Amino acid sequence: MALIAISVSFGIGLVVGLGRMAKNRMLKIPCTLYIEIIRGNPLIMVIFWVYFFLPIFIKTYLDVFWSATIALTLFTGAYLAEIVRGGIQNIPPGQSEAAMSTGLGYFQTMRYIILPQALKQMIPAIVGQFIAIFKDTSLAFVIGVLELTFVAQGLNNRLMVHPFEIYTTVAFLYFVCCYSMSLYARRLESRLSPEKVRLQM
Repeated sequence: MALIAISVSFGIGLVVGLGRMAKNRMLKIPCTLYIEIIRGNPLIMVIFWVYFFLPIFIKTYLDVFWSATIALTLFTGAYLAEIVRGGIQNIPPGQSEAAMSTGLGYFQTMRYIILPQALKQMIPAIVGQFIAIFKDTSLAFVIGVLELTFVAQGLNNRLMVHPFEIYTTVAFLYFVCCYSMSLYARRLESRLSPEKVRLQM
């Protein structure tokens, strides 16, 4: 669930974040509504929305795994969109103006000038969001998804003799995965430092 949510939500966040900054109201308003509605509700509520209400609109049953995954993806996408918006706005506007003056269009400016710089600044916040959504997969147990915490709870209820060992193992597994993502983010941030990266036009 975390792997799918992280992969897809990054694309959603990038597109919606750019749409949130667009001057065209037809793009800006829907993106803003999506961000504010999702961010204004807890993840568990988004999971219930997708599980109970989405099948009514698409006229088909959704497996609990995919319901939770879609909810996690939509939830993370909204937060990443705000991270993208903040990262882009942190780049001095003079750089966009200079790129435009050389004949680059909007998308070329974003691709070659703004986003490479903004994404490096966004790495800590993006990885923090990825770690948060990885841990939030535990909330999927509310609709019966057999994720790690749900399985640990079922195992503990069956054995009733080793709760400390069971939940310590679960905590250790979460820690290893989250710490691995943090280490990878540090390496990526170091590799993308201005001294080591060259932008090719």
